[in-house]
Amino acid sequence: MEANMSQTVSLQNFAEVLCYRVGIEDRSHSVNKNITVVVVAITVSADALIFLLLLFQFQKIRIQPQLDVDSKKHRRFYECKLASQPDVIDVGAVVDFTGYNRRTVSQWIRLGKLRALVLPQKYMIPKCYLIDWLCSDEYNSTNRKSREHINMLWELSKWNDGRR
Repeated sequence: MEANMSQTVSLQNFAEVLCYRVGIEDRSHSVNKNITVVVVAITVSADALIFLLLLFQFQKIRIQPQLDVDSKKHRRFYECKLASQPDVIDVGAVVDFTGYNRRTVSQWIRLGKLRALVLPQKYMIPKCYLIDWLCSDEYNSTNRKSREHINMLWELSKWNDGRR
């Protein structure tokens, strides 16, 4: 019984050190820190790995799926997801769909990353321009992805439209 108790304590201490090293408190999601998690987790036992996975789930750390390189599949996926939207949408709809802040979306437009129609006091984004941006490498290589972005990537990795 004492061996189990000491093992639990050492796992908790290890998890605290790992949490500090990974930066859970500041909710940092950079690629380098995720790599640190993988490298450190490989050196521990199976029990420790299960404990760490539960800890990360509790802390709501989001792990990103491997990005599929099939750009046609990306395009079909986003066309299906946006089928119910009108052909031209405003920044608010893009914010709701992507999960990023209104300022971030407006900055993408100002910098020319996301093409849009500029109207007085308003940006309007054609759906085809939004799909081009969502399928771009620059959008998908963002280090700090929104929760909706990560959820879309997971959904895309599991999505099958009957073609291939």
